[in-house]
Amino acid sequence: MHIFIAYTGTADAFSWVLPTPTIPKLSIGSNEVFARLRRATKPTFKLNWDDTGCKPEADQCPVPEFADAATSAGGAGSGGVEVLAEGSVGPFDFAVIQAASSGDKTAGEAARDWLNANNYDQPASSAPLLDEYATMNHVFVALKLSKDKTTGEIQPLVLQYEYPASSTVGAVPCVPLKLTQIAATDDMPVVVYVLGQHRAVPVSFFEAEINPKAFPWLECASGIHQGPMFGGFGGAGFPGAFFDQRTPCDTKYEKLIADAVNGVEGHAFVTEMSGPTTDYSTTVINSSQRSFNGSALTGLTNPGDYLEKMLAEINSFGFPQQDPLLQAIIRAHIPKRNPLTNQKCQQDRDFYRATNLKTNGECFSSLPDSPWAFNPTLMTAEINNRIVKPIIDAQALINSHQKLTRLTCILDANQMTIDPVFTFNPDLGDVAVENTATAKGTCGNDPDYFSAVTITFPDGTTQELTNLNKSRKTCSPVFSDITLPGNPTPLGRVRVLGASGEGETLTDTSSAVLANRRTAMLASATSLMPTITEHVVPAGGVTDGSLASTAVAAQGNGGTPSPGAPGAPSRPNNNINFNGAVSLGGSALIVVLLVLHVLLVAV
Repeated sequence: MHIFIAYTGTADAFSWVLPTPTIPKLSIGSNEVFARLRRATKPTFKLNWDDTGCKPEADQCPVPEFADAATSAGGAGSGGVEVLAEGSVGPFDFAVIQAASSGDKTAGEAARDWLNANNYDQPASSAPLLDEYATMNHVFVALKLSKDKTTGEIQPLVLQYEYPASSTVGAVPCVPLKLTQIAATDDMPVVVYVLGQHRAVPVSFFEAEINPKAFPWLECASGIHQGPMFGGFGGAGFPGAFFDQRTPCDTKYEKLIADAVNGVEGHAFVTEMSGPTTDYSTTVINSSQRSFNGSALTGLTNPGDYLEKMLAEINSFGFPQQDPLLQAIIRAHIPKRNPLTNQKCQQDRDFYRATNLKTNGECFSSLPDSPWAFNPTLMTAEINNRIVKPIIDAQALINSHQKLTRLTCILDANQMTIDPVFTFNPDLGDVAVENTATAKGTCGNDPDYFSAVTITFPDGTTQELTNLNKSRKTCSPVFSDITLPGNPTPLGRVRVLGASGEGETLTDTSSAVLANRRTAMLASATSLMPTITEHVVPAGGVTDGSLASTAVAAQGNGGTPSPGAPGAPSRPNNNINFNGAVSLGGSALIVVLLVLHVLLVAV
């Protein structure tokens, strides 16, 4: 499992807890993997204009704005907690613990108390949920930043561990979402990528489709505006390639998904795409065109010469030079003298200019004195281990599977009562990234203005947009104030899916019917993964705002899954986002992206 973390806050306030079925093997992933995968699978909408009608002059129209990504205790613990492993990986110190009931404490309470005592803060409300995983004999992986590490050095965590496969269908990816309810915000997006042999489908959740007639085609589709590309779920406060500023069209699309999912009371995923991994064989890295020659760096003992060549190699590899992790590695291996010899070198942009650090450079004298010495071999090894290798390995993982599926759910904390379980269905077709419709315009007395547009959808149904009076030459006024006829509901078809067939389409989505179907779906999911249960939210909903944690678990056909349940500590005035990618022992991959907007440590 690869889990992406976007965190804002202080380094000493960062901690993170993940439940796993067995002791995992830990390594480091890459933020860029998530950014590139997201960009490649984000949905697009395109209008094809009928040549027989009145058409827009698209070359004069603006592009619609869419975002483009963006101290360990050791030994046996007290109070029913045993420390099974500890160490460090990348920027993290970690401990793996197992909890059991002790005296009047439940296993969850014992785990929570140990975590709090060791600076992995958990609120009181986390104990019952921690107890659920403890009673399933899960262990807990607790992480925090190592001494002197900065938040800019946080990068995805990769976990590998054994998980027995289902006796009926083999791989059963699961996202233990219930732990997230502790401090999740309303309308929290959960984006799941699954790699496997066939299209992935939800088993414990419904599959919902968006009603295409509820989408603002004239405002947000290409054809009038050129080449819109939807961004990911993000927003202010989450800098970097993965979380960029959302745009009006992003917001409207996200709301459309949220409203559709709310139409089935929050227990549904929208399948945004599913297709062959051959379409993504170079998404993360194209090894035939991109390379990083580390051997060309290890002999460069002058920091300025090294920086100049290293940045050229990073550029050749296609990795952003402004990435916070790369900058943190540079600062760690090429520190400034304290105090500086030359005050002109105080700013990083001046000090770390390659020419300034060469032997005769302006900032060379501001490097530390002996016994410090620049070590190009160590710096190259860290760049390779923390940046280059994770990207290459992730692409190899994608290429080793046949199908990639992206599913999205947006739900509230009080709807996080069931863990999403997925299976693979060979009978369902692919879902294209590009959504299309055909438009035919009508001009009135003035040929430069639309009076009406008819949109025809792939199923043959149409939508008539009348009384437009919109310019087809200047795109002014824009199409943002159009009222869609009939006030179409965002929710389209709703299905109950399984490991085969086309599934059952629900014609009645009343609360009573949904409740009955959820019970049956939960029973079906339990037959695949016996530990799946429903968690009842306390009366009044979730009130503890100190923690939001995400649980991610998956299982591979070969019996080796990867998963985890991300959790994080209660620290005020911090934000954290978790995005999980689960690598399953050669059989399936589940990548989970959870985006929360919480002014506390959260997942």
